[in-house]
Amino acid sequence: MKLVEEDRGAHTVLSISGTLALGDATRALQERFEKLAKDRTGAVILDLSGLEHLDSTAIGVFVGGLKKFDALGRRFYIVNPRERVAAVFRITHLDQVFRVFPSLDAALAVANLPGKEEETGGR
Repeated sequence: MKLVEEDRGAHTVLSISGTLALGDATRALQERFEKLAKDRTGAVILDLSGLEHLDSTAIGVFVGGLKKFDALGRRFYIVNPRERVAAVFRITHLDQVFRVFPSLDAALAVANLPGKEEETGGR
């Protein structure tokens, strides 16, 4: 797994590529979520356009991240998952739990809205 962090104003974009599965990769992502929770404000946007495979542990890390940032009053979005990854979200009905956007620009536009955003797209 490769993880690249980019600041976009007050928001953080994490681009995840490769395989995200039980072990060092999921631990690294959990640690990054902890660091972002302490060190940053704003939305956390996961760009999954490069993610080829994920397992149930990775899904658990995503759900944990959503709960963590939601408890902090922060937004947590998923952007542009590949069809294989999107299918996992659909099969598990997590596409009804996560806000999923077709592009980074769409997610950033909603992230920049003040207060609670209107429901659009994936949730």
